[in-house]
Amino acid sequence: MSNDLVAYSRAGDVFHYRWAARRCLRLIYPNSSLTGVYIEGSPETGKAGEYVIDVSEYSTEDAGEKKIDYYQLKHTTVQEDEPFTISDLKDTFIGFAARYLQHKNENNPDVSISFTVITNRKVADSFRTNLSAIIKKEKVDSVFKKTIESYTNLSGDDLVSFCRTLHLEDGEGNYNIQKDELRIELAQLIAGSIENAQIENLVALVQEKVLPDTDGRINREDVLKRFGITSEKELYPAPAKWDELTNIIERRQHSILKDRIASLSHPVIVHAAGGVGKSVFCRQLINSLPEGSLGIAYDCFGAGSYRNRSESRHKHRDALVQIVNELASKGLCDPLIVQNTTLDEDIMRKFLQRIEASVKSLKKVTKEAQLFILVDAADNAEMAAIEYTQSCFAHELLRETMPDGCKLVMLCRTERIHLLQPQSFITQLELEPFSEEETLENLKKWFPDANEKDGIEFHRLTFGNPRVQANALDVKHDSSHELLTSLGPAGTSVEKQIEIQLNAAISKMRDLIPQEHHHQINSICLGLASLPPHIPIDVLSKVANVSVDHVKSFVSDIGRSLWLYDTSIQFRDEPTETWFRNTFLATKKNYEEYIAALEPLAHQLPYMAEVLPQLYLQAGQYNKLIAIALSDDFLPENNPIDARNIRVYRLQFAFKAALKLKNFKDAIKLAMRAGEEVAGNQRQIGLFRSNIDLLATLQSKEKVQEIAFKRLLSSRWDGSENIYSASLLSGISDYKGEGRGYLRAAMNWLHIQFEEQRKNDERYHHDGIHDEDILELAYAHLNIHGVSGCTDFLFSLKPKEALFRTVQDLAERLVDLGRFDDINDLVGRFVQEPYYLVATVSRLVEIGKFPQANEIETCLNLLCFRKSRIRKSKEFFNDRITPAIISFLEACVYRGLPKIKILMALNHYVPIKANRMVYSAHSSSERAIYLKALAIRAVLLNKLEVDIEAISPDEFSSKKKNHELDNDFKEFKEVIHGLFPWYLLRVQILFDNTSVALL
Repeated sequence: MSNDLVAYSRAGDVFHYRWAARRCLRLIYPNSSLTGVYIEGSPETGKAGEYVIDVSEYSTEDAGEKKIDYYQLKHTTVQEDEPFTISDLKDTFIGFAARYLQHKNENNPDVSISFTVITNRKVADSFRTNLSAIIKKEKVDSVFKKTIESYTNLSGDDLVSFCRTLHLEDGEGNYNIQKDELRIELAQLIAGSIENAQIENLVALVQEKVLPDTDGRINREDVLKRFGITSEKELYPAPAKWDELTNIIERRQHSILKDRIASLSHPVIVHAAGGVGKSVFCRQLINSLPEGSLGIAYDCFGAGSYRNRSESRHKHRDALVQIVNELASKGLCDPLIVQNTTLDEDIMRKFLQRIEASVKSLKKVTKEAQLFILVDAADNAEMAAIEYTQSCFAHELLRETMPDGCKLVMLCRTERIHLLQPQSFITQLELEPFSEEETLENLKKWFPDANEKDGIEFHRLTFGNPRVQANALDVKHDSSHELLTSLGPAGTSVEKQIEIQLNAAISKMRDLIPQEHHHQINSICLGLASLPPHIPIDVLSKVANVSVDHVKSFVSDIGRSLWLYDTSIQFRDEPTETWFRNTFLATKKNYEEYIAALEPLAHQLPYMAEVLPQLYLQAGQYNKLIAIALSDDFLPENNPIDARNIRVYRLQFAFKAALKLKNFKDAIKLAMRAGEEVAGNQRQIGLFRSNIDLLATLQSKEKVQEIAFKRLLSSRWDGSENIYSASLLSGISDYKGEGRGYLRAAMNWLHIQFEEQRKNDERYHHDGIHDEDILELAYAHLNIHGVSGCTDFLFSLKPKEALFRTVQDLAERLVDLGRFDDINDLVGRFVQEPYYLVATVSRLVEIGKFPQANEIETCLNLLCFRKSRIRKSKEFFNDRITPAIISFLEACVYRGLPKIKILMALNHYVPIKANRMVYSAHSSSERAIYLKALAIRAVLLNKLEVDIEAISPDEFSSKKKNHELDNDFKEFKEVIHGLFPWYLLRVQILFDNTSVALL
């Protein structure tokens, strides 16, 4: 019988863990108000009733109201049919009521609470009836009323209020059913099959929080970690990158198209020529949907970044995950989680399920509601997939049957409809240019005095193309007459306009450079057409053999179609990119000529070396691609960091090309070479991680961003990559916004790791938190939140002995970067913190900088007393504290602080008598510490001659002398007499440099 009782108890525990695991899944929902789940109690451990709380949930509503839900779980294996009565829950009512009273006495109107009993055992009908009667203030069975009053010590309105917070839920299945429910709920979240290991992994998270050395808290990052997700970017991989809409014309055709799309049962392709406004239509349609309906737009162009390896937008795991999780953030469906092994077909299947769920959610509120999924620049996604020889979601999604109530709209150029491979029943709608009325309205936004005739002429000259009009108006002519004159008598198209602007830019550049270099201007255009964004300006400058200023001028003259950054260029819109690519990369010969021009630059420009493999493949130069991948040709000469990265990349690129062409012999060679390089690449990543500040200095900001976004740098614990991404991005002003997001995630993961280390006692485990991790967090806090944010972070951690190393390393980095203003501010905030101040001052002293006396005097006083001083280091071979204290005392000597206090501190940390390590040939650190201390004593006591006998190690005073000791003593004297004068001179310089008399 005893074995059965143990088994029943275990079943109750399993019921508890699995039910709590299901509750924890709600933490990863984007719109969830739940902020934390606590297992076996609550964070308010000192409050009454803690012993009856199995799970507590803390939520924050949009209005800022906080909600706490307390749960007790009751499981039975043999009494499922025997109903619960109030006497069975005596302890529960006592504990819940005591906690209720404490909350009530706190009188906090912004916090609401509830108490719930969860059980697989039926609750007696009379029990429920009497509770309901109390709440409604109706007649209650006298025995029940007397019983509940005695349990709760409540009566009257207080009892009514308590009962309103109480819930009895007896519909839960037993521990086996909980596992089935957990499997179903996981299957809703994860694309692909659900393994038992995944279920047990989540349940284990709850079990771990029951252990006594944890705080019991489970947060969002805890749950995401169990799915292998350590960054928000994995949930939202491809957010839209659209320009802000300004001076928008409300178009009549938009309304017509919207109604037509809403009436159709099949997917729709909306097509138009370049510049007609497909992206604008996409966003306007979303903004004009009737109340209850919803539109989600996916941006395949991504401001030109769709051709970047690090920001792809054509894959299923990019587009479909982004769309679904945007819907989930609006509370319409479950979020979607994909893993490295998840197949495209699994992602598609889950996507369609989420779409159907979202439609149903919308229709629950508004019966006629519809969901619009718009895929802008779908043709660009297909082109990118072809370029990278990968599959694309767009044409595959177009072939799927969408749920009733969902309208799928693909937007593309008219001439590229074939890329989407539409079936015959797919409706194709053309988006037309502006009407004459819309053109006049657009013109009047810029020239209010324009009349109807001006509008008609502007419409004729621009063919009603919104992009042509926008480009022309952006020139900011002084009058409508000047604007119309600039468009010429025959009018213009987007392509013609770009051509005119290009010719004007070329003519202007020809006036600036000698005649013999005019043909090189073509190289600029070839670069814009063939190279992936962001194209460095200096690349175009070197290829064309013109100055950077000439390139900037050229790009500026082309107009608003190009984005000109500090150091790079990118297409602002798809029509411009298409025109350049069609005009300048029409033939294989174009590629070959450009490759010949670029190859000599690969040794100088890392960007150039990186794009060559892609150009070889486009030019059909497969053999050359293989050859350079297996060699060290065309690699940056003066940048070993970029050289290794590029070598690894082009091996990967060539390997994929070899497999695509079924050239397995070359593929084997490439795989063998890649194995060697990847091993070296891991060592390089370790070097990066140790020199974050140098990486941001030596690499371009785009390369730094790529390293951060790919999360290449990390420690050995989950989520640590957020720390290094935050640190990298925080050092570049343009990326501090992204850095702030990574830093916020890093702090959450840090708390999780601290919790795990406390639980497993892994403080010194190689997979635990390292000094470097805390250093990068402190550095990121400093860059993003300033000195106050950095010190607040440091002050929140312990032990101070460990933080000493972090602060010292941070000070060293700031010294290397010349950020002395930040160091001075840190010193000001460390005045009352000996560990941190000594660490900082020690690095300043190394370069001959000394804080003011008032900044270090308080710390000197603290070092003189047992309760406030820094503890002696327990490290013998890696003691960083004692040398730092000596440096700090040197600063005190320099600033003329009281000698008696300097000597008090010195005598505590460094004995008067030397030890054997002072004259040992195996280590010099102990010798330097002692000689510095000896010199300080000599100067402050004005005893410049060394008394060898007084400072000799104790073993030399022994009466049992022998030959070996005599030799050691001789060596000791040689060390002291030979080196001490130099240390003495150092302290005398410090001492003589002060004008303050030592007291």
